[in-house]
Amino acid sequence: MEKITRGLPKGRQAVNDRAPTIEEIHKLLEYPDRRIKPIILTMASSGIRLGTRDLLQWKHIEPITEKNGEIIAAKVLQALVYFHCMDMLLTWLLSIWDMAF
Repeated sequence: MEKITRGLPKGRQAVNDRAPTIEEIHKLLEYPDRRIKPIILTMASSGIRLGTRDLLQWKHIEPITEKNGEIIAAKVLQALVYFHCMDMLLTWLLSIWDMAF
């Protein structure tokens, strides 16, 4: 077995990160900046890592609706974001839109 593995390249080490605890998420959600809540909920709901968050754009978010048109979730890249998170994202977007006009 040693002869076989000697010729193989060494594997890269995995990223040294972990999923946040529920307490850590709740602590982040207490932060008063209203931009933080939708970002944290999106990341926690879909499993987006910190480096990917910087690349996220609105074109990557696709709402999932019921037959009556009600938004029940959203698809982010290849992840699923649940209603509460999508609701926060839309609320935040509308508040920015209101400030712009």
